[in-house]
Amino acid sequence: MNKSINRKEFLFALIASLCFIVLALFSFFEDIWFAKTALLGGIRFTDVLEWLVFAALAVTLFMENRRAFLVAASVCALVRFLNMVLLFDTPALFSFLACAALVGVTLLAILENPLAEKTWFIPGALMLIGCLICWFSYKYFSNLALMWKTMLGTLIEAAAILFAGRWLKERG
Repeated sequence: MNKSINRKEFLFALIASLCFIVLALFSFFEDIWFAKTALLGGIRFTDVLEWLVFAALAVTLFMENRRAFLVAASVCALVRFLNMVLLFDTPALFSFLACAALVGVTLLAILENPLAEKTWFIPGALMLIGCLICWFSYKYFSNLALMWKTMLGTLIEAAAILFAGRWLKERG
């Protein structure tokens, strides 16, 4: 049974790691495309930080190192806080809250608090709520042909956070 738990841990960590790698590459190419087409006016410093943080989250999950994951998730929360301050919109707020909740669940898992097993889904749920608010308030569904890539990116991030939370639950 212990090997089964280890396999489940590794599987959840691997899926989350792959999601974060895909998210880093997706974000990189999307930001390059937006900068090239001059829709955003260039690549922001927070964009580069986001790519690096997603890559760091992927590596720490692949290594299954909770303490390193805590550091990477904390940096991710700081980057999301900076985005929230700069953009000042509801999706950025929920993105920050999801990353902050992920830091909290990670800390609970490191401290072996049983609350981590009960709250592992909250970061992913916050990210999904933020996605839905964004999609409906900005009417993404009315222009699905143009917005599907952005919607896919947010779903990948929500999946990555959910699987990371599940990995933390199994580790707890």
